[in-house]
Formats: sequence, structure tokens, C-alpha cells
Amino acid sequence: MSHEFGENTPRWPGFEPLKKEIKLDFDHYPVKAYTYSFPGQYGTHVDVPAHADKTGRTLEKIQLKECVMPLCVIDCSQKVAENNDYSLK
Repeated sequence: MSHEFGENTPRWPGFEPLKKEIKLDFDHYPVKAYTYSFPGQYGTHVDVPAHADKTGRTLEKIQLKECVMPLCVIDCSQKVAENNDYSLK
């Protein structure tokens, strides 16, 4: 699962939230541009074993086939559109 990238992106509580600073605005230029600042470990991702164990495997030692598993998609989009607090029970 993943999430939109923005101020509400899930993150470890020890990290500061995304900082967004306007660099160019329509007042002076025909474009709007921002500088974004955030830690490299931001948002949803999978940590390799070496992330928390000095003897754990690093990414280059993990084969792609180990990361692919059977799955089942449960489409709840209509229920979530009607109730954004909807959850599977």
C-alpha cells in the first residue's frame, strides 16, 4: 500500500513533517515551483533486514522472487467513497 505524498504522508514520529517552500510564484513568474524537504525514510516502504540488524541481508542480497507473493484485492472503493472511516472487520 502507498499514500499520497504530502504533509499527511505517514512517517516515523521522530521525523519532522514535509516542509514545502515556494520558490517561484505567479506574481513574478509564469510558473509556480516549490522546494520540498523530507527525510529519505519517508512514507510507506519496506525495510530490508540490515536496516535493524548489522548482520541482516542488504537489498542486493534479496532476490525479487522473494518479494512477490500471492495476493487478493478487496475492492472497497465504493464503501470508502460513501464513508471515509470505512474499515474491513
